[in-house]
Amino acid sequence: MFFKYISVGLINTLLTLIVTFFCYKVLNIDYKIAYAIGFFIGFLNSLILNNIYTFKKNRKNFDLSYLLKYTTLFLVSFLASELVLLLCVEEYQLDELVSIFLAMLTYTLFSYFLFKKYVFSYNSKKFKGI
Repeated sequence: MFFKYISVGLINTLLTLIVTFFCYKVLNIDYKIAYAIGFFIGFLNSLILNNIYTFKKNRKNFDLSYLLKYTTLFLVSFLASELVLLLCVEEYQLDELVSIFLAMLTYTLFSYFLFKKYVFSYNSKKFKGI
């Protein structure tokens, strides 16, 4: 399952990077906003691919509870990565593009464990917040 997640993650990372860099370099959008736009596109891609490929044995349907859990944990993971991005750029004065890569790595690791435990587990009712 982890290798499927990584393969979807690679596709998602490429898509997110392309959108983020296009927004940042071509459209000259602020790096924080470009990062958010790229991640929104990545979110949609990840939502679909992880449901139908990575965790398909664990999901029988695409219901509102699943969507709320996935969205909530995506936002938590995204906010953690956004914090890393801001710290890298603002506090440690790293290059924005290097910081984006570090933030994406943070997101990937953080989200895998959250999604596996709370969204795609057989006992996903563990996540009582939704």
